[in-house]
Amino acid sequence: MLAPDKDYSKILQPMGLIHQGILQSKEERKLYRNAKKFTPAGQSTQMIIGATPETDRQILSMASTLYKNQNLKRVYYSGFIR
Repeated sequence: MLAPDKDYSKILQPMGLIHQGILQSKEERKLYRNAKKFTPAGQSTQMIIGATPETDRQILSMASTLYKNQNLKRVYYSGFIR
């Protein structure tokens, strides 16, 4: 309702592609010293907190899953402002 153009799959799919690029780049660097990193700073995301009824546990669980499955470097949190 807050962002009708966004949905879970539209967010996770590009994150997965970036994660795969990072893994592939890591393998290439094992073979070729001069191979460049796919994303030198890593991948991060931002979560807007307070616009929906998720509990702190649910928010932190989602962040933990993203750290684990997408190998994120950082999850940023911002408060929802109307």
